[in-house]
Order: sequence, then C-alpha cells, then structure tokens
Amino acid sequence: MTLEYTPGPWEASKSIISGDWVISAADGTTLIAREVRHFNAPVLAASPELLEACQELIIEMDIVNVPSLHVMELIRKAVAKATS
Repeated sequence: MTLEYTPGPWEASKSIISGDWVISAADGTTLIAREVRHFNAPVLAASPELLEACQELIIEMDIVNVPSLHVMELIRKAVAKATS
C-alpha cells in the first residue's frame, strides 16, 4: 500500500475569516485541517517532519545494528501507525 498524504512542510495559522486555527500546506494550496485547537496546531503542523525524522532514525539504527531499545519500539509503532 502506498501512503498518500499532502507533503510537508505544513503550517499552523489562525484564519482571518473564522479565527479558528487551520493547518495548511506551506505553499497555501492545500487545507489539511480546520477548526484545530490552538494547542494541537504545532504538533499537527510538524507531522510530516516528525514522520520523516523517525523514518530516518529507524534506517540509521538498523544500519549501525543497534539493539532495539524501548524508544525504538515506540518510534516503530508510531511510524507504522502513521503509514498504515
């Protein structure tokens, strides 16, 4: 299965029309989410970068053959959730 989502970066901003927080593609062409709670907006906006960082970490940890630690398992589960 191919994962399809709007590529990052994403931005969080306050709508000048409704006053709600929205998440959109940085180029302004795609609305990702609207009516976002202000405290969730930064996490949602960082999602593409967080996913990419976790994926890169998994690759590097596998290459250097570091034993799977609890943190690595948490990252693997989070990446699997995001990509399934």
